[in-house]
Amino acid sequence: MLSVSFSVDAFIWREYTLDEVVRACSNVMFGKVTAIDQEKMHFTVHQIENIRGEEQFKEIKISLATGRGDYPEQLMSKLRADAPIVIFYIRVGQERLEALGYVSGLWTRLFAVCDGSKNFRWYFTHIEKYMTRTFDGDTSKLQSLIQNIPLEEGQHAPVNIDVFVRRRYTLEEIVRTCSNVISGKIVSVDEKEMHIVIDEIEYIKGKEQPRRMSINLATGQVDSTKQLMDKLRSDTPVIILYVPMSGKRIEALGYVSGVWIRLFAV
Repeated sequence: MLSVSFSVDAFIWREYTLDEVVRACSNVMFGKVTAIDQEKMHFTVHQIENIRGEEQFKEIKISLATGRGDYPEQLMSKLRADAPIVIFYIRVGQERLEALGYVSGLWTRLFAVCDGSKNFRWYFTHIEKYMTRTFDGDTSKLQSLIQNIPLEEGQHAPVNIDVFVRRRYTLEEIVRTCSNVISGKIVSVDEKEMHIVIDEIEYIKGKEQPRRMSINLATGQVDSTKQLMDKLRSDTPVIILYVPMSGKRIEALGYVSGVWIRLFAV
């Protein structure tokens, strides 16, 4: 149990339907990848068709150089010229767009910022691997499904898709969303095997389950794991908030030694 991250917004609470994602957006675009620059780490989208929202872009050039970790290399290895792409986005203020893209079987997190002359520069940040629960297949199939979703304005209230908008969460929102909230103490820290044990568990919310937890840190991102290990001490209190997902997986957040950490259990 454990994947480490300091990003609260990355905690995807549940599966989203394609209908919800489409209705949450102000704009949905179809296009084709027409140029891929391996050296400069960017690709260009042309033949843009606006499925939802007013026409705004004739061409989009997306930089991958801003992406996290090895995500740019993963995406670049999948991209092909003439590959169809879908981009969903919403405007945040006057100078920023938050977006999701789907291309070559990957859900990608994108954003765009206005450069001061009413032109937007597009950037890639990471692959949204959990969004495959919403759709996982050919892009042409995704386009077909989107075209069959009624898009009349005002038919349904927009859905707040948290995966799009990075915002500040209140503690009340997090607690209310989780099925379980527990507190405990770290009783051992094994720096060699990279795991910790939590005991003296008290269930603040939800049904009582394990009284003791062993959490593996070795699955975390290297830099994040090192930062966390440097902070951990025996007798340190821990809070864990979690929610069951589909199948046998639990998504969770932990708070320990002043750090929010991302956890999962299978």
